Amino acid sequence: MTSILVTGVTGRHGGTGAHVVRRLREEGRDVRVLARTRGDRTEALEAIGAEVVIGDLQDRRGIVPALEGVAQAYFTYPIDAGVIGAAANFAAAARESGASPRTVVMSMGTAHPGHPSGRGRDQWLAEEVLRWAGLDLLVLRVAAAFHQNVPALHGRSAREEGVIRNCFGEGPVAWINGRDAAELAVAALLHSERFDGLVCHPWGRRS
Repeated sequence: MTSILVTGVTGRHGGTGAHVVRRLREEGRDVRVLARTRGDRTEALEAIGAEVVIGDLQDRRGIVPALEGVAQAYFTYPIDAGVIGAAANFAAAARESGASPRTVVMSMGTAHPGHPSGRGRDQWLAEEVLRWAGLDLLVLRVAAAFHQNVPALHGRSAREEGVIRNCFGEGPVAWINGRDAAELAVAALLHSERFDGLVCHPWGRRS
């Protein structure tokens, strides 16, 4: 049984990476974690049997050894600048290492080449980079806001202005818990036959 590489395990945006690791370990899978530094969160994952490799999605050199012996990967990136470079480094490392892992990407509903949000356009382009690299992709384009992102991304505007500023426009916003999104990723990794096509559009619960 080959390892599954999981990125984003110490991120606060949705917290999907760490939950994916825990669920995969519960299923008896070998899991390798890519983390920039060691700390309490990586120690907790090591305690349940995950292998931790130090590396950064912005530095291809650390990703190459992390992909050795990997047949599947979970790719996620914070809602922040840098996702295109991260995808390019991941793709280049996969080509250099000779690996071609089936890669499940945690995306967002705003990922579109013509979206008003620059983050949405960047996410779409990052996914295109991974596709151009020839990786076997499944993109989970979750059309919902993560509960966990409210304090992380919108806490200041909520406190000071009484509003949650986002890039979904003026329509109703669907919501999803990061753990539920992570469960979708686990299903995509372990049961790929349940998912058709390159992009899946999971919906949250509309408020």
